[in-house]
Amino acid sequence: MSDKKDYPTEDEKAYPTEDKKESPAEEKNEYPTEEQQPQRENHEPHDEDGEEEASVCSSAAQDRKDLEECPGVDLRAVPEEHSGKVVLIFYVIFAFISFVFMLTASCPIPWLNDGKGRKWTVWKDVSGTKWKDYPCDHKRAMFQGMEAFAISGCVLSLICFIVGLLQLLGMGHMGVTLLFSFIDVMVLLTDWSLLVNQYHKYSCPGEEAYVARINRLNAGFALVFCSFGLMFIGTVALMYWMNETFSMSEIHHDKYRSGALLSTLVTGAVLTIATVGTAQTMFEQYYANYTLKVTFWHVEFYQRTTGLSEYWGLDAYHCSKFKNQMHAGAAFSIISDAFLFITLLCSVAAVFNRCCKWLAIGFGIASWVFLLICWAIVVGARYKTFCSSGVAPPLVGVPLNTVEQRVSFEGFVITEGLGMIISAWCAMTLNIIYLGVRG
Repeated sequence: MSDKKDYPTEDEKAYPTEDKKESPAEEKNEYPTEEQQPQRENHEPHDEDGEEEASVCSSAAQDRKDLEECPGVDLRAVPEEHSGKVVLIFYVIFAFISFVFMLTASCPIPWLNDGKGRKWTVWKDVSGTKWKDYPCDHKRAMFQGMEAFAISGCVLSLICFIVGLLQLLGMGHMGVTLLFSFIDVMVLLTDWSLLVNQYHKYSCPGEEAYVARINRLNAGFALVFCSFGLMFIGTVALMYWMNETFSMSEIHHDKYRSGALLSTLVTGAVLTIATVGTAQTMFEQYYANYTLKVTFWHVEFYQRTTGLSEYWGLDAYHCSKFKNQMHAGAAFSIISDAFLFITLLCSVAAVFNRCCKWLAIGFGIASWVFLLICWAIVVGARYKTFCSSGVAPPLVGVPLNTVEQRVSFEGFVITEGLGMIISAWCAMTLNIIYLGVRG
């Protein structure tokens, strides 16, 4: 055995090393001594556990090494796969087209027309009166809201185009791209929804709905809807691409956290539901010819026979307790929405940074508390009697607009506004728990 000499390998020929002399202990290691034999026998039952533990540790270390060194998992980089670049190219194109559409829609082009040459734009009435000078408060606020959302959607689409282009060039960040995409989609959806609502709803006394006069939705509506559709498709494609690209299925690790991503989507949906619910009817009652609807801001008389609506402020009850309670509920709802928006931003950050999830949970709990107080106040107003010493109206809930009156809503039905707020609160409860456990 000692006469046998191993031939050098190719590596040893290429990189010659110093000759190593075997120690006497290594030469004699072929036959263990009697002292070594019992020792090895004593440790034999533990060899399998030790090997398994070493294998697990080695696997975990290799996983960490792969996550750190594997190319294509940096969120600021663009993978070399052709499919990923195609998705980003289409996203950039969609964002640019969305920007052009919203820029065009923000110009004085018709959003509605009656087929007789009369047209409504997002800036002026059919008679050329600017919406800021329109006498009806409700319609003026609706169209000014459309103006603001149209401008915001135009700016956000441009930002999405820029950050998508930077991402394509390897200088952007996926978190920033997704954040602006989510916000842009929500803004465009809100703008489109306001126009649809104004098209079908009678918002001023003595006026008919636009649809009642066979009016038609025109170019402005089509541009906003197409812009929303493009950004929605682009955002969904971007999320799918991120899920497929920034994951390492061979070692079952993600560079981003899918649980936090799902929580971000839920938070965005909850924010939308809660915000829309704040502007809707809290409870209503049906009478012979009209429907009485109560919101945070006013009371609406909807004449079912003529299809007209008339609005009265909460001051018409001449009951400060009821007015203050409804305004308090609205204030808590707005504060909750503000915290919910911050929660959305922190949830996006938590997709890539685990530490940010605790910020998202903290702001989410604050939003949850304020939203709970909000719907508790509204439910209390529904079942409570205010100014019991005041004059009783002939019909329950109808404002007299003369003197202090007794305010009660007995028999009123809780409707979509309060239902959406309570649904948002329930969804937020589950979302916070899910983010804490799986985020």
